[in-house]
Amino acid sequence: MCWPSLAEGLPLKLAIYDTGFCPETLALKPNIKIQKIVFATKEFKIDCSDKNSPRLHGHKVLETFVNNYSGKKIEIYPIVIFDKEGIQKIDYWENAETIVLKNKINKVLSASGVPLKDKVDVKLSSKVFYYLASGRIEPQLKDMLYLFPRDFLDKKSRTIVGVQTTFKESILKDPMTFKPEEVDVWEEDSKEKFSGSSYGVTAYTAKNLSISFP
Repeated sequence: MCWPSLAEGLPLKLAIYDTGFCPETLALKPNIKIQKIVFATKEFKIDCSDKNSPRLHGHKVLETFVNNYSGKKIEIYPIVIFDKEGIQKIDYWENAETIVLKNKINKVLSASGVPLKDKVDVKLSSKVFYYLASGRIEPQLKDMLYLFPRDFLDKKSRTIVGVQTTFKESILKDPMTFKPEEVDVWEEDSKEKFSGSSYGVTAYTAKNLSISFP
């Protein structure tokens, strides 16, 4: 299901959920507009001086999307879902969805997720389509059974993206992928510092939307 804006020829709207953003540092093509940062948490100041800070993971996602997108006019809504302490909660995801629905945003890109040991009774709107990173079996996911929202969405409402690497004629899917059997798309990984499923879902989303909305 899509919002009327697409049918009316208005810009595509994409929300990016992540840690933090510094959009003023990016050079934008004429077809891309970045809206003011919105906080799904209590608002705080983002330090843009340390490009290697975990806080700026979201900025790397935003930058990668901008560099790979070549489709119709698009408005990007950066939404912070990690609080000042660097913690994300399902409450913040619900707050973010309220923002998305209010602004009639078409798609959501997120390279983040909340690791869980147990299922939760939270339903996200079927009006929103999610592009989600597969996640990797790292310390925060090692003993977890679920990753919110990827394990709580109808398959029609999301695409899960993992990464693979090509060696000559061989293709190696990331062996640390969380629940690889549920991955919908395998994107070629980056050889740069920003890599893994965070890169994969971002690059795939930019390319997919460029083709779908040229």
